[in-house]
Amino acid sequence: MSRRAELLVDPKTGVKEQSYVGFSWPNLFFGVFWFLYKRIWGWAVISFLASVVTSGIAWFIFPFFANGLHRSHLKRAGWLPEVQAQAFTINPDSHVLCPDCKELVRKEARVCKHCKATLVPQA
Repeated sequence: MSRRAELLVDPKTGVKEQSYVGFSWPNLFFGVFWFLYKRIWGWAVISFLASVVTSGIAWFIFPFFANGLHRSHLKRAGWLPEVQAQAFTINPDSHVLCPDCKELVRKEARVCKHCKATLVPQA
């Protein structure tokens, strides 16, 4: 059985997603399609190829570690636990949009950390 692990938040958009640990029932029933729905493209391909090579036996193996793969995928993409994300809230007093790449950067920044464009610091 799976149980709730932690609520993860994308600090850029504020979107929240619950993560789980343990056996993934949705992955058991939907297999490769679960990975596609969660946008874990690499594991979707690996899961498909493993299922083809093993004549479907891998379909029953992946649910045991699919939730862990999903959690690690979100964390590698920069998602933070909800408690930690609250400390990194972005407000308009401290951040501005980069004119080149339209990503948020600190007002006092001289170089955009995303596209390396030179910025004029705003007071």
